[in-house]
Amino acid sequence: GLRLGPGQRVSYYLEAKDNDAPAGFKKGVSRTQTLKVYSAAEHRRQALEKAEALWERLVAHLAARMEGPDRQGQYAPEELLAGRPVDERGDLLAQDLLGASAELAKERDAPAELVAGLANVGGELRRAVRLTRDARTLIERMAARGSKAPDLGPRLATYAGREVESTERNV
Repeated sequence: GLRLGPGQRVSYYLEAKDNDAPAGFKKGVSRTQTLKVYSAAEHRRQALEKAEALWERLVAHLAARMEGPDRQGQYAPEELLAGRPVDERGDLLAQDLLGASAELAKERDAPAELVAGLANVGGELRRAVRLTRDARTLIERMAARGSKAPDLGPRLATYAGREVESTERNV
């Protein structure tokens, strides 16, 4: 009979009184419980807010990769090290995108397009970042041994360039 609408809340508790007239009536009260009526619109709005926050991180990752030295082809040791945090943040972002997709997929009335989009972008970003990171790691190992492999610099530049291209499409 309350006629509650989506998103509305109702709080309730139980109260019991005893029949002990000679010693005095006593009562017991449960803790208050709150019931919130499911709202599909509210869940969609929250899902879009999560996706928007991830999108902003994706744009920031793209900017960091574009402004970094990775696409130039030849590197000083400090330039190689400067790209490592971008790799780490990109890998974490990919995990967060995939995690958000999996989390949303479990929810009732989750927008299927959003779930699929987050999964696709997360998967592409994870592959692209790993290729860039692996190329960087190989160059670092070769440099640590004192070896110079002239074809490895362009390889890092190629993978970083591909990562930028795929991230631009996904943005």
